Formats: sequence, structure tokens, C-alpha cells
Amino acid sequence: MTEEEQEKKGVPMIVTVARWTQTNFPRKAKSSNKVQMISIAYSRYCEFARFALIAAKVDFDELACIPGQHVLPALALRFSGDKPSVSTSKGMHKVGKEGEAQAKAERAARTTATPVAVAPDGTIYVDSWAIANSTGLAPCDDGLRKTLDEEVAVDARHAVYFYLLQEKNIPLFHQMGALGESWGWRALWNLGMNHKLTGMLGEAFKVDDVAAKDAAISRLKDQFKRIDELYMSKKKGIYLSGGDAPGLGDIALAAIAGPMCTPDKILGGKYKPIFDKLLDANEELRENVAYFRQTAVGAALHDDLRQAPPSRRGSQAVRGRRRGAGGGEQWAWLYPRAAGGAHCFEEA
Repeated sequence: MTEEEQEKKGVPMIVTVARWTQTNFPRKAKSSNKVQMISIAYSRYCEFARFALIAAKVDFDELACIPGQHVLPALALRFSGDKPSVSTSKGMHKVGKEGEAQAKAERAARTTATPVAVAPDGTIYVDSWAIANSTGLAPCDDGLRKTLDEEVAVDARHAVYFYLLQEKNIPLFHQMGALGESWGWRALWNLGMNHKLTGMLGEAFKVDDVAAKDAAISRLKDQFKRIDELYMSKKKGIYLSGGDAPGLGDIALAAIAGPMCTPDKILGGKYKPIFDKLLDANEELRENVAYFRQTAVGAALHDDLRQAPPSRRGSQAVRGRRRGAGGGEQWAWLYPRAAGGAHCFEEA
């Protein structure tokens, strides 16, 4: 029995429930002639996929969920065909797990991972890189991709969750979970799902292990220095792509390195008040963010990274549509404009 067959056999009931209760995303993609993407609202890899679609002027609908809310929609899409469309991303590392425990956790995560998208022709893009590569934008340097996927993404996620899930900061995380969601989801979240997810994430990211966090921060400093030396200092023009428009290297760097620099408009600016409170309450985190902001990567992201917040109707889809052309700054293609600007999100 293949790994895909094992995964499909291992979750028959929940897959059936997902198919019965969720949107038929391939059918919707075909009827609307738009890419349909399922995401987690504050995931950096989902932001990477979203940025790539926007930069490539791809018309798409996005179902932006919070952790837990994404499971049934993701299963419905990943198991919509004759065989499961399982994520192949290398960004599935589970902090604190090794060997068979690591492999088992990865297999489970791959069946519900976001982002996942389907094109109007029925092609399912199983992860962020598949979505990004489908756009035809200039490819990312293999070495930069490896550094981002296997080093920066892992350590940045570990560090951010360490701070966010400290006991004094958990109320802020709970605010993130229900921000802008439907009344039904807020009720479910506040009736106990928030505490269950907090416990699961706290265990996964070893929030009691200060030494592990310190090691992750130390590695991140080395990683940013290496990216500055190997890529940022050798840019030919505004973009890493070397052209007059951002490539996947620029976009991946903006999304994946962004959490350690917390630019004002990261994740559309939706969570800025929460991130500001987190920084205000944590001196060590402020010092670390200040360090990363003064790097070449951080300076570009902090000063210029922008994205207009998506309009929401409950937890339903939003439509990403490119409007006009941006200015000349490195990240101007993400700048919000009141009229005729770089792009905006409209309610579906």
C-alpha cells in the first residue's frame, strides 16, 4: 500500500464529512473561472502564495481560515479526486519530534496543510510553492529557497509561537483566533477551542524550553546574515529577480522572513494592534525584532512591505484582484491605494 493510499484509508470518516459539508472547490473554480485557494489567515506560507497570485495578476478567491477551521475545507479539496492531493512541502517540520514520530506527524499534517488551491482546469496545487510556480513569475534561487524552507521558516515559526504562547500573552493569541470571524466561529472558539489549540501548539513548539528558543533565534541571526551577504548585497536593481518586477525569490523572502521583522502591514495589517501589544509587553522580543529590522532583509521588509487587508464576510472567501500598477519601491506592488492603486481585496 502506497503512502497516499495509507493516508486516504486513515481518515475515511472525516473525509466523508468534509465532502458532504464543504464547498466543491474544483466545481467552483471551473464555474467562476478563478483559482480557489484555502489558507490560514496568519500563515507565512499562505501569505507567500497570496503574494505570488497578486503579483502575477491572477484572479482568485480565498477562503481564509484560522487554525482548526481549515481542516474540513482542506480535506474536501485534497480528497476531491480519485487519489489524495497531499502536500509535498518540506516546511512540515515539527519541533520536538524525531524519527517515526516526526514522520507520522508530517503524514497527518500533509493531508490538511494550507495553502492548497485548485485552478479552473481542475489542477490542484498542493502547497505554496506549487501555487507560486504556477504563476510563471521568475523562479527563486534554489539556495535561497532551501535556506527559507529548511531554516528560516522553521526557526521563525518556533520563535514567534514561543513568545505568542507564553502564559501572559495567550489572551492576545485568543484575540487573533476570533478577529473578524463569523459569530458562530467566535462562539465555538470562545467555548473552548481556543484553549485546546493553545495547548496543542504550546506542546508542538516547546514553549517551556527557553534554550530551544534561544538556539532558534541564534540560528535566525546567522541565516539573515547569510541572506544579506549572498543575495541582498548582490541584487542587480530593485529585485532579487534581476528584472523590473518581483520574482518568487522576492516574494518568498517577504512572506517567510516577515514574521521576525513584523512590518506594520504584514498579514494585511489585520493583526497589527495585537502584534503591537505583544511587542510592548515583551522587552526581549522587542530587542530581537529591532535586531532583525536593521538587517538588509529586515530594513526592506519593515519599511516597504504592504498589503491591503482583505474584506471579510464571516469566514467566507475574498477575491484578490490586481488593480493598476504600483510605484517604484521594492514592495510597491503590495501597496494599498484608495483609488487606482496597486491592488485591493474585494468581498466575494
